[in-house]
Amino acid sequence: MQVYSFEMALLAIFLFLFNIQGYLCIFDVKVSVLPPVVKVGGNITVGCSYTLDNERLINVKYLHDDREFYSYTPSDKIPDHVTAFFNVTNTILNNGGVVVFEGVHTDATGVVKCVVSTEAAGTVTSSSVLSDSTFVTVVEEPRESPNITLKSKKFQIRKEVKANCSSRGGAPLANLTWYVNGDEVDNSDTSRIKQYTEKSDVNSSVSELTLPVLPGAYNGTIHLRCEATQFALYNASTEVLLEEEASSSSSMLQFPFTGRVGGGVVISVAVSVIHHSLQRYLS
Repeated sequence: MQVYSFEMALLAIFLFLFNIQGYLCIFDVKVSVLPPVVKVGGNITVGCSYTLDNERLINVKYLHDDREFYSYTPSDKIPDHVTAFFNVTNTILNNGGVVVFEGVHTDATGVVKCVVSTEAAGTVTSSSVLSDSTFVTVVEEPRESPNITLKSKKFQIRKEVKANCSSRGGAPLANLTWYVNGDEVDNSDTSRIKQYTEKSDVNSSVSELTLPVLPGAYNGTIHLRCEATQFALYNASTEVLLEEEASSSSSMLQFPFTGRVGGGVVISVAVSVIHHSLQRYLS
């Protein structure tokens, strides 16, 4: 009985607000930044759409990382206000609160938010606020193509190939992907990849590849490629060819040896000898 009375009380309060102040309804707030990813020097267009129902608009604000750069207040003598704190070449205000920034730089990367404030029709004591946000990225290309470093361009069977790939500069730092003989490499039971940021006066993206060389996996050569990407706006790669050392697959031979030990136990022994020593012995 008490639960029923509580629900009835809530319903009465809702009906009172609906009848006296009007139903507070602002919906479909949607901020747009086009394009969401752009190169340094490009343009971005910011706009916001919304729907009011029985409400009066107080203002619309655009914020970048919580800093206001545009506001529209219809009650003001000059309703539109633009504060361009970005590093841009030009700012254009179009109809409908559409702001165009030309020649943007990396400081424009961040969260863009649209905040719409309204009040119920016929009252100044009841207001509502609704917002929407999105992320914009301004891409600055790396200073140079990715660079591959390794101890040797020779490899041996049953040994590991260790290689580093680095991409210097850029914002955001480039994503690095390894390819071996045309196939993309990922972390698995056989290969390992370690990615990290190397910080200095100019930060670098670094990827370390550890690739075990299994017998029969490669036909004398390994084609390594490191690809650096930033979204769909930047793509560069560096390649290096590794060759098998002439002695790595022929320097060791194995002979199965079977014998009996006391008690009748049979054992197998793999005897490995250096190939050139064996040749000397047989000659």
